[in-house]
Amino acid sequence: MPPKRPLPIRLSDGHANNPSMSASSAMLSDNTNVVVNGKELHIKFSDPVMVKKLGSGQFATVFHMKFTNDNNVYDFAVKEIKMGRSEMRKSRIRQESEFGLRMSVCPFAVNTYGIMGRGDEIRILMELMDDTVANLRLMVRRLVTSFHI
Repeated sequence: MPPKRPLPIRLSDGHANNPSMSASSAMLSDNTNVVVNGKELHIKFSDPVMVKKLGSGQFATVFHMKFTNDNNVYDFAVKEIKMGRSEMRKSRIRQESEFGLRMSVCPFAVNTYGIMGRGDEIRILMELMDDTVANLRLMVRRLVTSFHI
């Protein structure tokens, strides 16, 4: 039986096998090579096109972005992080990037496909989910309530 979700995308530059990499955009390439459903894609920092904003937090904003290659459209959740001068922020970004890459082997975690940087911006390409955890919890709560005697 085929897996229910795509396999984690390989990072051709070795970052997936070297989680101690620095997340400073000065040390990141402005492009990444990833494999989606067996097809290798070369994605430049400026290639993905924003569809809509999905959410934001203290350190980043997440967008639904599309990447087109050979008439095929690929959807990603892209976390955009603006680097500040704060060492705490740099450390947090490094931790988040490393954690995402390590968790990509877990079938219950969102896949992190690649990391790119340009100037003071970092983009983390992730699997786009159909829904949110908050909506899933709400749906489960409604189901439990409807079956409550």
